[in-house]
Amino acid sequence: RDRGGKPIGLSGISVDITERVQVEKALRHQARRERLVALIGQRIRASLQLNDILCTTVAELRQFLQSDRMVIYRFSEKERGIVVAESVDRDYPPKLGTGVNIDCLGISLEAYSRGECNVIHDVELSSLNGETLKFLRQRQIKSRLAVPILVEDEVGDSKSQTRSKQLWGLLVADHCTKVHHWHRQEINLLTSLATQVAIAIRQAQLYAKLEESKRQLEESNRELLRLASMDWLTQTANRLRFDECINQEWRQM
Repeated sequence: RDRGGKPIGLSGISVDITERVQVEKALRHQARRERLVALIGQRIRASLQLNDILCTTVAELRQFLQSDRMVIYRFSEKERGIVVAESVDRDYPPKLGTGVNIDCLGISLEAYSRGECNVIHDVELSSLNGETLKFLRQRQIKSRLAVPILVEDEVGDSKSQTRSKQLWGLLVADHCTKVHHWHRQEINLLTSLATQVAIAIRQAQLYAKLEESKRQLEESNRELLRLASMDWLTQTANRLRFDECINQEWRQM
């Protein structure tokens, strides 16, 4: 301002807050991912049925990642995997129940067993073997992210059992419409959820074993009751069974 107080110019300071904005954006995304992992993990563990767990996983993840197909492969044999769960866009044919050779899955079983991920940003620009490239082209896949599902299992006999993580299958996200560059956050997210899925699978396996043990125990109890009520030589009802029947008839009368 001049001596009379009239404005004659303007001075100011500008501060570049680009870095701060990027950090805030990254923190918001990180918080969102953490909430998603917790939410999906909660939904996954809400059921002890393996099929429900797998279907919930692929449906939730495909919606979040905006991918065209999300599948879970299970290795039923040494060199073969089966699609046991799938969520796919209606523009692409479903592959549920189909098998695939391990040669078509990008890297070796040993690499997946070590926890390595198979990250393919662009199928046409990646150094893939012929079988893998043919397999991905047939399914119109342009980008793929495959994360191993390592389930804790007990190895050895009853006297010397050790726990180790065994390769159960793969959690796979596919982009078919266009090429997608996988960010580190997406890879970390899928890896975290693969761990959640592995825990849920282990719980489902233990629950299935418990149910089977319960069923066997009930069968054994029924057989013991039958043996206790029969004469072993004549295979006719014994005195114990007679007492049970007469007491039952007495109460009914």
